[in-house]
Amino acid sequence: MNVKDIMSGGVVTCEADSTLDHVATCMKEHDVGLMPIVHEEKVVGVITDRDLVTRALADGGGPDKLVRDVATPRIWSIRDRTDIADLAQVMKDKRVRRLIVTDQEDRPIGVVTLGDLAHHGDAALAGSVLEAISAPAAPQRIDERTEALPAFARTVASPA
Repeated sequence: MNVKDIMSGGVVTCEADSTLDHVATCMKEHDVGLMPIVHEEKVVGVITDRDLVTRALADGGGPDKLVRDVATPRIWSIRDRTDIADLAQVMKDKRVRRLIVTDQEDRPIGVVTLGDLAHHGDAALAGSVLEAISAPAAPQRIDERTEALPAFARTVASPA
C-alpha cells in the first residue's frame, strides 16, 4: 500500500503573501489545520493552526499580517508512491504527525496524517509511529546558563 492510497487529497494551499485572516478562514471552511504555502505550484513552506496562535496571535499579530511572517519554513513532504512502511519511518525520524504529499513534479496533491495511517493503513504501524514521536525530547538549552524544563515542570504566570 502506498501513501496515495491513504492520503487526504484535494489539498488546500495559500501564497506567502496571503493574509492570516484569509488563511484562517480557509482553514475553517475546509476543516484543515495545515496548509502548504506554494509559489509557482511548488511547496515553499507550511502554515498550521498552531502557527496562527503561537506565532501570530500570541505575538500581537493581527489578521492583516502575512503568512510569510509566521509560517514554518521547514517542509516535510513525501511522494505519493512511497510505501506506507517508509512513510512511518519518515514520521518517526522527523517526529511529525502530518506530511505534505507531492507528485513526481513536487506539486502538493494531498496531506497524509498519522490518523490516515491508523485508519486506512496499518494500526500497529501507526501505534509504533505515535510511540516514537511522543517520546519525551531531551531538554533544550535556552541560553548558556539554563536548560529548558519539561512543560509539566514549568509554572507560567498569567499577565496581571
